[in-house]
This record gives sequence, structure tokens and C-alpha cells, in this order.
Amino acid sequence: MTAGNEQYKIQQSYLYLDRCCELISEKMGNTTIASWSNGEYIKLSGLLYRNTAVQISPSTLKRIFGKVKTTERYYPQKATRDALAQYAGFSNWDRFVSEQNNTIPINETGTSILVDRPLINPPASASPSRKSRIKRYRIIIVLLAIGAALLLFRQITKTKNSSAPDLAGAKLICKNPIGENPHSAEFIVRLPDQFSGDTSKFKVDFDDRRSEKNVPANKTFTYYYELPGSHYAILKYDGVPVDTAVILLRTNGWNATGVMQHDTTRVYPLTEFIIDGVKPLTVT
Repeated sequence: MTAGNEQYKIQQSYLYLDRCCELISEKMGNTTIASWSNGEYIKLSGLLYRNTAVQISPSTLKRIFGKVKTTERYYPQKATRDALAQYAGFSNWDRFVSEQNNTIPINETGTSILVDRPLINPPASASPSRKSRIKRYRIIIVLLAIGAALLLFRQITKTKNSSAPDLAGAKLICKNPIGENPHSAEFIVRLPDQFSGDTSKFKVDFDDRRSEKNVPANKTFTYYYELPGSHYAILKYDGVPVDTAVILLRTNGWNATGVMQHDTTRVYPLTEFIIDGVKPLTVT
């Protein structure tokens, strides 16, 4: 409690507040405060404003009358208490207290003899409330869960990285990279001695519009190129590019090739022929 809003530390002050609430409830029809609905608090807020010109919101009235429970006993500021006392029939709060002084004894159970019910929302004890303990436990559980998730992620990442093979020394070598068209190129995939990966995951994209093909490691294999020009064969491991080899198919001047009908996978060099002593110009 702070001195700024004149909250008191003695139990008698709360009993005065309870007694004032009882008098207000009697003025409104002597209904039981515990049974008040939201409508009663809205109605009381309007009555207080019309009678005292002091605006007290329904939510504040709920805290004063104990409808809304708080961890610490709520004690309203002086202007609010004056308005409550005025509506109860007194000039101000001090006048109300002076007339109630020594008339609200406290029994052993902490209950006022004049107010036949426990104190409205009695002061909280020094020990933390059940809600605050539950909230603290939830925060601890969330922090532990986050920590466990981070450790699991770190372990998975570490395992994944440790299982990745070392591809730094992997090379795709073409033994005869330069040739005429067509050309049967010889390749070999050289791997470092410490390579520990899965050799079946090696594929080569031969850059001739065909699909990638699995290739052996440390063994010579051939691939038949049928179109002239430069080709860039790409070695891949599990879909990741590792190395590139360049193959050049040269031609002596113009080189004509043809495609057989209904056969889109191969091209064939055309035999040179002369008509009336003139060599026709033929292109691919």
C-alpha cells in the first residue's frame, strides 16, 4: 500500500469500507452484494455520477465491492471514498469514519459484527498466491521446453554435419576431352582416400539434353557425344554439384548431321556427296 492514494495498513480501515458498501447496497434495495450482476455495477456507476458528479467506472466498483479478486486488497483513493460516503448519506469519507468510529468491532475470525460476512476481498498474505505460483511454474516449464528444443536442434545439426562426406577432393576427369564428332568420351570419378560417403549417389549431367546418369567411382566409363561443340559435364553427389569437366567436339569446316524419323535420341553424320561437281551446303 502506498501513501499516494491513502491506502491504510490496518484492518479497521477495510471494515469501514465494507460498512460503506453495505449501506450503499441497502440504499439500492438491500440486495446481497455477492449476487450482484454486471448490471448492478453499471447502475451504481450512473447513480454515483448523478448524485456526486464523480465518475467511478463499473470495473473500479467491482474491485471495491470484491466482485473482482486481486492479489492485494484494493483501497480506493480519497475522492472515490468521498463519493461513496456521500451516496451513503454522509458529507464525505472523514465524516463517515468519525460517525462509525469505535462502532465496528473485530472478532477473532476477522469478521465485523455489524457486517455479517467476511471482509470483502481480505488482504493477501505474504506468501504468493496460487495463480502466481502456477504462472511461475508455467514460465519455468516453457523455458525448459525451449532449452530442450535448442539442444535437440543442435544435436540433429551436429549429427547431420558429421555424416556429410568430405567432397573437397572429388574430381570428374575426362581422359580424352577433345575429339571429332561423334565422340566417345572416357571419364573417371577420382575420390580422396578418406572419402566415407555413399558412392551410389554420384551422378553426371553430360550436358546433351539427356537425363543424368549414375556413374561408378574410381572406374573408367564412357559416354557417346553426337553433337559438335562444347559440352560441360557436371559431377553431382546427392544432387549437389561437385566438379565439372569440359569436352570439345571439333569439326573440319561444316559438318552435317541428320535425325532419323521417329528417333529423337540420336543424330547421325551425313556422308559427303557432290552433285555436278558442286558440294552442297548442309547444316545441322
